[in-house]
Amino acid sequence: MRSISPGRVARRAAVLAALTVVAGSGVARAQAPPAPGVPPATPPAATAPDERAAAQQFAFAAYRLRVAVLAEEKAIEDRIRAITAPALGDPRCDRVGAAAPGLTGILVLAVELVLDITPAYDPVRPALDTFLAELEQIPTADPALRSGRAGWRSEIQFIRQLQSTDDPCGKLEAWRRAKFDLAASPVNIEAFDDPGLNAAEGKLGAAARRMQALGVSAGAAHRFTGDGVFKGVPLSLV
Repeated sequence: MRSISPGRVARRAAVLAALTVVAGSGVARAQAPPAPGVPPATPPAATAPDERAAAQQFAFAAYRLRVAVLAEEKAIEDRIRAITAPALGDPRCDRVGAAAPGLTGILVLAVELVLDITPAYDPVRPALDTFLAELEQIPTADPALRSGRAGWRSEIQFIRQLQSTDDPCGKLEAWRRAKFDLAASPVNIEAFDDPGLNAAEGKLGAAARRMQALGVSAGAAHRFTGDGVFKGVPLSLV
């Protein structure tokens, strides 16, 4: 495997942060969170939803997602070793970026980052879909909780549309041959500017604060933001 230049990694991290496409991952080895107990059954819809129960259900759903992600940790790492890590050191990607004129080079770098990281998400796609389906079924009229659910909806929808490839740099080379036509991009460029996706982080933070106000523990509320869900797991998109 080719070595990865620290400067190159730093440039990529800066672009990724600027686009606010994804959240960071932890460094420590992942540990299973303490079980919060058996979650109560989701109550049937009522005229006035029990918002405390809704907040707890949101927390339980995030806990189940965390457990599902940890169960796929080895599969995630295998995808990173097989595709993501080699792509980050592949000189073909560097050559494509160098060939991009002007500011297009920054766009190419962002697309490359998404292509590199997307394969690692394949093992957890079903868990993310299940998580969102669970959230959608929880009755709530609370604006902050509903907004937090919408934030997850935007982020998971973004991941759904990402197409995994075993050869990210090959996809970039094909885009170069198409003269970097936006319509030929291997990643949907317009998704970067989606208002819902760009607002998702703030929505999740506000929902977590509201969950705490409704009696959810600080740790469980933080897990709902996504940071706790992927802590210690080498994923960089959600």
